[in-house]
Amino acid sequence: MGSHVKSIKKLIKNLSSSTVKGNSFAAFDTHMGKDFEKAVKKMEKQIIENFPNSTMALPGLSIKVGGMKGPIVEEDLSKCKEYGIKLAKKG
Repeated sequence: MGSHVKSIKKLIKNLSSSTVKGNSFAAFDTHMGKDFEKAVKKMEKQIIENFPNSTMALPGLSIKVGGMKGPIVEEDLSKCKEYGIKLAKKG
């Protein structure tokens, strides 16, 4: 726990060798109460390393879920909506 899963690590690495044209990014993760923001910080670091000319559109969002398969806890739903609105305004 506390790290992004192997498939996401691989995706980020593979994107760096593709023809991705975007120059900004945002990342999010989920947690079940501990390791808050730990995975999202690691994702941000990996993206910055693989895309040195990119900028972070917004700091990462760490959302609490009720279990391994969710759902998002009620009190974090509004955070998701606010994050999406802020991110859309950046575009």
